[in-house]
Amino acid sequence: MPSWKNFSSFKFGYFWRLTKYIHFIYSVYMNTAIVNIKVDPKTKKEAQKVAEELGVSLSSLIKAYLKEIIRTKTVTFSAASEEPSEWLIKTLRESEADRMAGRVGSFESVDDAIGHLDKMIKNEENSKKN
Repeated sequence: MPSWKNFSSFKFGYFWRLTKYIHFIYSVYMNTAIVNIKVDPKTKKEAQKVAEELGVSLSSLIKAYLKEIIRTKTVTFSAASEEPSEWLIKTLRESEADRMAGRVGSFESVDDAIGHLDKMIKNEENSKKN
Protein backbone atom coordinates (compact mmCIF):
# COMPACT_ATOMS: atom_id res chain seq x y z
CA MET A 1 0.00 0.00 0.00
CA PRO A 2 1.47 3.41 -0.98
CA SER A 3 2.18 5.87 1.78
CA TRP A 4 0.75 9.39 1.89
CA LYS A 5 4.21 10.79 1.42
CA ASN A 6 4.69 9.00 -1.93
CA PHE A 7 1.14 9.87 -3.07
CA SER A 8 1.64 13.60 -2.32
CA SER A 9 4.89 13.58 -4.22
CA PHE A 10 3.17 11.88 -7.17
CA LYS A 11 0.30 14.42 -7.13
CA PHE A 12 2.70 17.35 -7.06
CA GLY A 13 4.80 15.96 -9.91
CA TYR A 14 1.70 15.26 -12.00
CA PHE A 15 0.29 18.72 -11.28
CA TRP A 16 3.61 20.38 -12.14
CA ARG A 17 3.86 18.52 -15.49
CA LEU A 18 0.23 19.29 -16.31
CA THR A 19 0.76 22.98 -15.52
CA LYS A 20 3.86 23.11 -17.75
CA TYR A 21 1.94 21.37 -20.55
CA ILE A 22 -1.00 23.79 -20.30
CA HIS A 23 1.38 26.75 -20.26
CA PHE A 24 3.14 25.40 -23.37
CA ILE A 25 -0.15 24.91 -25.25
CA TYR A 26 -1.35 28.37 -24.22
CA SER A 27 1.86 30.12 -25.28
CA VAL A 28 2.15 28.30 -28.60
CA TYR A 29 -1.45 28.25 -29.74
CA MET A 30 -3.10 31.09 -27.88
CA ASN A 31 -0.61 33.92 -27.92
CA THR A 32 -2.95 36.58 -26.58
CA ALA A 33 -2.94 39.36 -24.05
CA ILE A 34 -5.83 40.36 -21.83
CA VAL A 35 -7.09 43.94 -21.97
CA ASN A 36 -9.36 45.10 -19.17
CA ILE A 37 -11.59 48.12 -19.70
CA LYS A 38 -14.09 49.75 -17.41
CA VAL A 39 -17.42 50.57 -18.98
CA ASP A 40 -20.89 50.95 -17.57
CA PRO A 41 -23.10 47.84 -17.79
CA LYS A 42 -25.59 49.48 -20.20
CA THR A 43 -22.84 50.30 -22.72
CA LYS A 44 -21.47 46.78 -22.50
CA LYS A 45 -24.90 45.23 -23.08
CA GLU A 46 -25.61 47.50 -26.03
CA ALA A 47 -22.18 46.76 -27.55
CA GLN A 48 -22.72 43.02 -27.08
CA LYS A 49 -26.08 43.34 -28.83
CA VAL A 50 -24.48 45.14 -31.80
CA ALA A 51 -21.71 42.53 -31.97
CA GLU A 52 -24.30 39.75 -31.88
CA GLU A 53 -26.28 41.42 -34.69
CA LEU A 54 -23.04 41.53 -36.72
CA GLY A 55 -22.46 37.85 -35.96
CA VAL A 56 -19.23 38.31 -34.01
CA SER A 57 -18.20 38.35 -30.38
CA LEU A 58 -17.59 41.60 -28.52
CA SER A 59 -13.98 40.51 -28.10
CA SER A 60 -13.58 40.09 -31.87
CA LEU A 61 -15.17 43.48 -32.46
CA ILE A 62 -12.78 45.21 -30.05
CA LYS A 63 -9.79 43.33 -31.48
CA ALA A 64 -10.74 44.46 -35.01
CA TYR A 65 -11.05 48.05 -33.79
CA LEU A 66 -7.61 47.92 -32.15
CA LYS A 67 -6.09 46.54 -35.36
CA GLU A 68 -7.76 49.35 -37.32
CA ILE A 69 -6.23 51.93 -34.97
CA ILE A 70 -2.79 50.38 -35.51
CA ARG A 71 -3.23 50.22 -39.28
CA THR A 72 -4.56 53.76 -39.79
CA LYS A 73 -3.00 55.45 -36.74
CA THR A 74 -6.28 57.34 -36.32
CA VAL A 75 -9.21 57.18 -33.92
CA THR A 76 -12.63 58.04 -35.30
CA PHE A 77 -15.65 58.96 -33.22
CA SER A 78 -19.11 59.74 -34.50
CA ALA A 79 -21.42 62.20 -32.84
CA ALA A 80 -24.27 61.53 -35.27
CA SER A 81 -26.78 60.75 -32.54
CA GLU A 82 -25.48 63.18 -29.92
CA GLU A 83 -27.62 66.08 -28.78
CA PRO A 84 -25.82 69.37 -27.97
CA SER A 85 -25.86 70.41 -24.33
CA GLU A 86 -27.54 73.59 -23.13
CA TRP A 87 -24.08 75.12 -22.56
CA LEU A 88 -23.04 74.37 -26.16
CA ILE A 89 -26.27 75.81 -27.57
CA LYS A 90 -25.83 78.99 -25.47
CA THR A 91 -22.18 79.33 -26.56
CA LEU A 92 -23.07 78.87 -30.23
CA ARG A 93 -25.76 81.55 -29.95
CA GLU A 94 -23.28 83.96 -28.33
CA SER A 95 -20.74 83.24 -31.06
CA GLU A 96 -23.32 83.88 -33.76
CA ALA A 97 -24.33 87.16 -32.09
CA ASP A 98 -20.66 88.22 -31.96
CA ARG A 99 -20.23 87.34 -35.64
CA MET A 100 -23.34 89.27 -36.66
CA ALA A 101 -22.25 92.32 -34.61
CA GLY A 102 -18.84 92.34 -36.29
CA ARG A 103 -16.93 91.42 -33.13
CA VAL A 104 -15.16 88.58 -34.92
CA GLY A 105 -12.08 89.07 -37.03
CA SER A 106 -10.04 86.97 -39.36
CA PHE A 107 -6.39 87.09 -40.29
CA GLU A 108 -4.51 86.55 -43.52
CA SER A 109 -1.71 84.61 -41.83
CA VAL A 110 -0.56 83.17 -38.54
CA ASP A 111 1.89 86.05 -38.16
CA ASP A 112 -1.00 88.54 -38.40
CA ALA A 113 -2.90 86.64 -35.69
CA ILE A 114 0.15 86.53 -33.40
CA GLY A 115 0.78 90.24 -34.02
CA HIS A 116 -2.80 91.00 -33.03
CA LEU A 117 -2.43 88.97 -29.82
CA ASP A 118 0.85 90.74 -29.02
CA LYS A 119 -0.93 94.13 -29.39
CA MET A 120 -3.74 92.95 -27.11
CA ILE A 121 -1.21 91.84 -24.47
CA LYS A 122 0.65 95.19 -24.65
CA ASN A 123 -2.62 97.12 -24.35
CA GLU A 124 -3.60 95.03 -21.33
CA GLU A 125 -0.19 95.62 -19.70
CA ASN A 126 -0.40 99.37 -20.37
CA SER A 127 -3.89 99.59 -18.88
CA LYS A 128 -2.68 97.82 -15.71
CA LYS A 129 0.22 100.31 -15.33
CA ASN A 130 -2.13 103.31 -15.52
